[in-house]
Amino acid sequence: MLRCREGLRELAAGFAAVSQCAALAFLTLWLPATPAAAVPPAQPLLLSPGSGSVVDGTTVRFEWITDPSADNYCILLATDAGFSQVLLDVCLGVVGSVNVGGFSDRGSAIYWTIEARRGTESSFSAPGLFVNGPSALPDTPVLISPLNGAVNPGTNVEFEWSAAARAADYVLQVAADAAFTDLLIDARVGPVTGVTGVGFPEDGAPLFWRVMAVNARGESPFSPANVFTIEPVTALPGAATQLLPTDGSNAPGTSIRFEWDAAPLASGYRFELAADPTFGPDSLLLTQILGTNRVFPVSGFADDGFTYYWRLTATNSIGEGPGVVQSFVNGPGLALAGANARRRIGGVQSDGEEILILAEPALGFADAVLRAEPR
Repeated sequence: MLRCREGLRELAAGFAAVSQCAALAFLTLWLPATPAAAVPPAQPLLLSPGSGSVVDGTTVRFEWITDPSADNYCILLATDAGFSQVLLDVCLGVVGSVNVGGFSDRGSAIYWTIEARRGTESSFSAPGLFVNGPSALPDTPVLISPLNGAVNPGTNVEFEWSAAARAADYVLQVAADAAFTDLLIDARVGPVTGVTGVGFPEDGAPLFWRVMAVNARGESPFSPANVFTIEPVTALPGAATQLLPTDGSNAPGTSIRFEWDAAPLASGYRFELAADPTFGPDSLLLTQILGTNRVFPVSGFADDGFTYYWRLTATNSIGEGPGVVQSFVNGPGLALAGANARRRIGGVQSDGEEILILAEPALGFADAVLRAEPR
């Protein structure tokens, strides 16, 4: 009887072991397996263009070594090493080369990298750098405006021309004679196709202009010249409307931005800043001829509650328009009185204190304003 009971216990233990094995087998078959960690494809190796190479032309062929596990490649081109100024960002499929067109062929530095993708994982190549051209001298620009024989209303002239192939820079010349010996403007203006010239004489005399393109290989011929005139001014300019700071306002801080609207018939402005409304020699702090700019930042204020006065006078070849005076308080402090209220701006020592005002002229069309001045 005892032996029988032991046999029954062994049989029950066996069934239990079989049940545990069956349960483990069921779990193994039906529960999903833990996925393996995703591995990005190998980092692409750039082949061509070689780093630091010069590649001429408007089409460039890019090549790199591929990884068989990658399922897509993307190319990124930029004009800076941080790839913030992007020229191209496109995915290509499973390829190891691509031809890209549309380059300027003017000597620009181009940065490029390749991204290899597999699913959601990716890896980037080390960045490459090459210089695109120039393959030849630049073409000659074609003048757009002012047209030949144009009459320009006012002393500010916007010069525009067509982009020349392979041009990295342009030279603008404006002269009072057709031989370009009496030059009013002779300047490199950068890779732009337009610039504003100011201060031309208002006498109706003919003015001549032309443009030349430049790159690392040399210069193009000058364009054929156009001739234009400035419409003569027959009256004084009107008054400018002063916008900022507004009259009687508080303008805190050590830098203040002065702004105004254009005055009728004005070819320039005179800006004045003073410690009292008389603008006498003892109170005049700053005077500046500004051309046609209508924004004038000035820095170096004490931000101490002092009251300043500013006057703006429009000018042209006939003379000056009426000057308008406005005042403002600089900062939250109380206005100073007596001898301590006198301030000089521009590096002049006064009452044991020196205040320096720095003028920052505003930029005009195409990031440049050129003043016409006889050479």
